[in-house]
Amino acid sequence: MKKFLLSLPLLCSSGLSALAQADSTSQQLEDIVVLSDKLQIPFKKQNRNIQILTAQQIARIPAKSVNDLLAYIAGVDVRQKGPNGSQADIGIDGGTFDQTLILINGFKASDPQTGHNMMNIPIPIDAIERIEVIKGAAARIYGVNALMGAINIVTKKDNANTFTARLYSGSSFRNDDTTGNMYGGFGTQLVGQMNTGNWQHLVGASWEQGNGYRYNTAYKNTRVLYTGKGQLSKHASLELLGGVANSDFGANGFYAAPGDKNAEEKVNATYLALRAPVQISEHWTLRPSVNYRNGYDHYVYIKQKPGVSQNKHRTHTIDASLDNTFSTGFGNIVLGLNVRSEQIKSTNLKDHSRMNYGAFLEYQYQWKEKLDINLGAYVNQNTVYGFNIYPGIDLGYQVSHELRAFANAGYGQRLPTFTDLYYKGPGNQGNEFLNPEYMIGYEAGLKYRKNEWYANASVFLKNGRDFIDWVRPDTASPWTAQNFTSLDNQGIHLDAGYSKTFDHVLLSTYAGYTFLKPKIGNITDESKQEWMSQYAVNALKHQAVLRINATLYQHFNIGIHNRYQQRWNAGNPLNGYGRKQYVLTDLRLGYQLKRFQIDADVNNLFDIKYIESGVVPLPGRWFTLGLIYKLK
Repeated sequence: MKKFLLSLPLLCSSGLSALAQADSTSQQLEDIVVLSDKLQIPFKKQNRNIQILTAQQIARIPAKSVNDLLAYIAGVDVRQKGPNGSQADIGIDGGTFDQTLILINGFKASDPQTGHNMMNIPIPIDAIERIEVIKGAAARIYGVNALMGAINIVTKKDNANTFTARLYSGSSFRNDDTTGNMYGGFGTQLVGQMNTGNWQHLVGASWEQGNGYRYNTAYKNTRVLYTGKGQLSKHASLELLGGVANSDFGANGFYAAPGDKNAEEKVNATYLALRAPVQISEHWTLRPSVNYRNGYDHYVYIKQKPGVSQNKHRTHTIDASLDNTFSTGFGNIVLGLNVRSEQIKSTNLKDHSRMNYGAFLEYQYQWKEKLDINLGAYVNQNTVYGFNIYPGIDLGYQVSHELRAFANAGYGQRLPTFTDLYYKGPGNQGNEFLNPEYMIGYEAGLKYRKNEWYANASVFLKNGRDFIDWVRPDTASPWTAQNFTSLDNQGIHLDAGYSKTFDHVLLSTYAGYTFLKPKIGNITDESKQEWMSQYAVNALKHQAVLRINATLYQHFNIGIHNRYQQRWNAGNPLNGYGRKQYVLTDLRLGYQLKRFQIDADVNNLFDIKYIESGVVPLPGRWFTLGLIYKLK
């Protein structure tokens, strides 16, 4: 914390001294129509707490994966277990990874087997147009599992033909004690966009490989992506998405430490999706869509002796929706149906399937450009857990041209994953008698926009019951899934940004802060009062993010990125790693000359020892050199 505070005056002075036409970042945010909203409401009119990371901001962050990018959004808790996007658990505002819904261009991409595979997605960083983080219950829009929020990754759709190639290599300059080899890795990304007649195409691919940063943390990741959008007629269009994500990594300590020191895991996901908007009339738009996800997960407990314990899981998920948007004189209405099929075939979990049938209604009304209201409900029937309704309401009032007040409330449900229900292993035991989780959330806040400035402030309360946790009485016992208690989260969120050009210096800054105070309810079984919890008491208490970037004479770029995190309970210390609070600083220096760009990154500049998940220590100081070629 001391280093973080001491660095603030230096960082601010270095930027402010450069301080005259406004940078386009603020205007870009104003013009964005949030794709993850069925009503297609502009960002500036949203009555929810939505954080957006644009392509321009993404290019300045020293990140190699989507996981790394999300770590620089306040309120998003990224708990990584391995380098370069091998595996990460993503929570929002104190929620667990299974309570967050992942979307790609608005298509659901979550894995019913386990939320641990949620970020196994086929998206190279250079293919991303923006990332939308929707905080609070989104079940009114998406149905089950959007309990604490949703993250939508939107790919680029450029009107020009473009090509980007990226090569990079990095190392900690430390040696593996077993082999004597230096720890390091390298990778490449290729992303091309092409326009042919009425069609826009994007093709992207990435490949990464490294020997890790400690024993049994080697990785190999491959991503391939295609998106297309075409105009079929004056009133009809077609959107396509296809991709494959494959990861092979050492899983030292991921699930059952210390016994899984020699574990390894291979995960693969295939995505296919299409959407076909049709303008039926001036006031009626029909949007049918369907998407398919095929997942494969092969886990070996001891890679030298695979016969001791290994699991193979195959999932099939089909999601189909029919959205109708009606524009009337008394407001806008979205009415639709959704069907979702989830199946798994597993050597451990066995064979299971379930269906969700949903119907939803959204209504928006605006009064005199000042007051607007969005309300709706999602009705869901699950073949295992029965009937439920998820209502919600958003309110907004435009106090002035610059200031907007908002409030919202929503109710949601999270179904147990197949792993929660049926897993049987030496360190973890599922529970087929689990009930779903439920949460009702409330939030109110203010949004300020003026020229190159923007700021947001909000307070929230989220009341959860039947919280699914993995618990155990002592370290000798396996973790067991149980509806252990109720869990409430209250907190505040603050963030602000500033972008402007002064002479030959472009300055861009962002600061965000989230405070969380979880409250655990009474445990009904008094004999379990002292049991250990894996998720209920490990939320972030304080999280602060500071990003400062300066571009000089359109060629030189310097970016300094700080993250301060303090957890309520960090668990037992592991050789100095299990600390409750820490500061991470990442640095990027870049130089651009015509079509070429060179980036030099230092991640974890001060070589901090820290843990984000379980007992898995993450890399110390890491150096990366990258070369980018852009053609447009």
